[in-house]
Amino acid sequence: MEHNKSVIRKLTQQRNNLEKQVLSLAKFNYAREPEFVRDRLRLRELVEEVSQLVKHTHELARKLKPLQKCLKKQTEETRQLEEKSEAMAQDFLQGNMRLDEFTSKYVDLRKETVRKRLIVDGLTGYMTLAKKYNSAHATTVDPNNPNNTCPIMCG
Repeated sequence: MEHNKSVIRKLTQQRNNLEKQVLSLAKFNYAREPEFVRDRLRLRELVEEVSQLVKHTHELARKLKPLQKCLKKQTEETRQLEEKSEAMAQDFLQGNMRLDEFTSKYVDLRKETVRKRLIVDGLTGYMTLAKKYNSAHATTVDPNNPNNTCPIMCG
């Protein structure tokens, strides 16, 4: 019987210790509740901010698509002009063109090539900056344009 009382005393003491521990943890958690609430609100804000950044990135990609098409077109036209001026120089060197005719046509062709190259360089730089700064306002392409083309010589 004495043994039973001893066991009951130990169990009672363990229960009391556990109650104290639970009460201590509850007080600790209750004291930190404002931090938890603040952190949950901050987490919600961060999740919303990430969501907005994802939308913003998708919108930027959508707006840059016409510029990419324009860049591709301008790059191809520049390449073709380079080939044409090279062929013209070969014709001249082979004696198929007079000097005055070659000079006139070649200068005009090179001017057009340089103009196209400047457009390509400008578009490339513009797109790089727009992507770098991830700005939805960086592009001047009208998203409502049914042709979805770049306003710079890409009609």
